[in-house]
Amino acid sequence: VETFVADDVKDFAPYGLDKPRLEVRVWDSPKAEPSGYAIGARIPPKPFENYEAYYVRPLGSASVSTVHLHRRMEDLVREAGQFRSRRILGRDADAVRRIRIEAGGTGWTFEQAADGRGWECLEPHRCRLDLAAWDSTMLDPLKTLEASAIEPAARAGTAPAVGLLRIGFSDGTEQVLRTGPPDPLTRQVPVTVEGEDLVFWVSPATMNGILA
Repeated sequence: VETFVADDVKDFAPYGLDKPRLEVRVWDSPKAEPSGYAIGARIPPKPFENYEAYYVRPLGSASVSTVHLHRRMEDLVREAGQFRSRRILGRDADAVRRIRIEAGGTGWTFEQAADGRGWECLEPHRCRLDLAAWDSTMLDPLKTLEASAIEPAARAGTAPAVGLLRIGFSDGTEQVLRTGPPDPLTRQVPVTVEGEDLVFWVSPATMNGILA
């Protein structure tokens, strides 16, 4: 519910909009100018109200309105990781064509066979893989690889990587995962994804099974 308060406002301080607590911007397309609102001071609640009311200003406007939020402001202000799916693999696992694993000073490279009917190990030893065993130990776990928690990397901290998983897809793109040592208290394994400033915490059984 939005209610008009004032137009052609010169001083936004009485509404807490000189230094908004939150700005919401929405882009219709990457090159479009954003639209949205600045959210300012909370209006003191009245008895029996089941919502929070705030002063708001459309971005680029000199008008002020009030808006009723039926969720707490704390629920709207989220860290980036809270919008990220806990499913770590950013693509369809059926599109995986090449996997490179590095752990314990050893590297393994696997690639889908040219006929598309199986997988091969290219190094350290070249051989055809048993498809059922490969699916159960690698492809199926990748499809369901999910974090129990996600934190900003700046808060979680980053330890030197002890394992690397480089996943190549059918369109030539790839996703690179790095694992650190388990947390000494929770034993969860930290996983980072190249290009994302997040740490994904994964059960050791799941991650060790993939990197074993």
